[in-house]
Amino acid sequence: MAFRAGAPERPPHPPPLRRAPGAGTVGSDRRGGGHARPRGRHRVGAPARARRQHGPGGRRDPGTGRVPPRLRPLPAGPPDDLCHTVLQAALGIPNITPVGASFLITLREGLEVALVLAIILAYLDQRHEPGLSRPVWIGTAVAAAVCLVAGVAFHLVVGEFEGHTEQAIEGVLALAAAGVLTWMIFWMRGHARELRGELHHRIDAALAHNPATLAVIAFVAVAREGFETALFLLGAETNSASGGEVVVGGLAGLVVAALLGVALHKGTHHLDLRRFFHWTGALLVAFAAGLFAKGVHELRELFGIEWSVVAAPVWTITSGPLAKGSQVHDFLAGLFGWSASPERIRVAAYLAYLVPVAWLYVRDTSEVPDVVPEPVAADA
Repeated sequence: MAFRAGAPERPPHPPPLRRAPGAGTVGSDRRGGGHARPRGRHRVGAPARARRQHGPGGRRDPGTGRVPPRLRPLPAGPPDDLCHTVLQAALGIPNITPVGASFLITLREGLEVALVLAIILAYLDQRHEPGLSRPVWIGTAVAAAVCLVAGVAFHLVVGEFEGHTEQAIEGVLALAAAGVLTWMIFWMRGHARELRGELHHRIDAALAHNPATLAVIAFVAVAREGFETALFLLGAETNSASGGEVVVGGLAGLVVAALLGVALHKGTHHLDLRRFFHWTGALLVAFAAGLFAKGVHELRELFGIEWSVVAAPVWTITSGPLAKGSQVHDFLAGLFGWSASPERIRVAAYLAYLVPVAWLYVRDTSEVPDVVPEPVAADA
């Protein structure tokens, strides 16, 4: 070891001896035969001491005689969980992410459920059987509870996986959600005219045999929409910054859908459902395109495909509102699958889905009924 000229050499401090069984406390040369506590330049300064504390029970480690360092606190910032998101919404702190994909999904699916229930209840009123609405509400409540439990359970199970398994589940889940969502959009457009007649036929059959089967009709209708909603929300969670934001947006969409459903059933508000389903369907097509591209991205990473022809980024945005970390980025990512640095295969998958599906959607616009709620209001 080299020292400055003129400075007396100081012998290095010998390392402390480990305490033998039955010996005294380390750091005291009077009890355990060890060396005295280091002093001078070997002593830990005050700032360093302030960053340390005693371990569990305030004792030293029996093996090394050292004090365990304190675990550093988490960095300052809002926790990414449901409690923070709910508190943020309650305090009115602006955050546009929760009103993205999950709000749109539950608003549309919830309004479809409300429309089905309104048709059933209005037809029962028309047949002068308002007392039979109780089985309808029982079937609705049971279906909602089953879908809620199934959605939460599946979310918890998926959250337990990590690494390649998590990537595989997210990729398959995103692709499945995109496929089911596409089927739902076009099915609703093709069967909107027949929905009212089919429900009336089922209600007539139920009243002729056993009125209690009205609960089964309501259960099947609500459960189908509920399981679709759970699948879509799980898919939306793969593109969202946090699961709490998906939950808050989903609850907000359900509340709005319930209010609109009550207004439609009571006849206090007229909503052009043709236009509503047309524009929400268009947004859901773009959302499904983002899910499809997200699924392809996850599977590419899972199989380790790093060829530049598919894995090279098309663009990279590091600053501005479209960069990762901003609220605009999170909103667009959750709703449309936006990425600040997408690879070529992800952009290609997005366009490969969006272009043909959007063309089919626009071409079939004329097949949608003009106004759906008018027969419901007339029956009520």
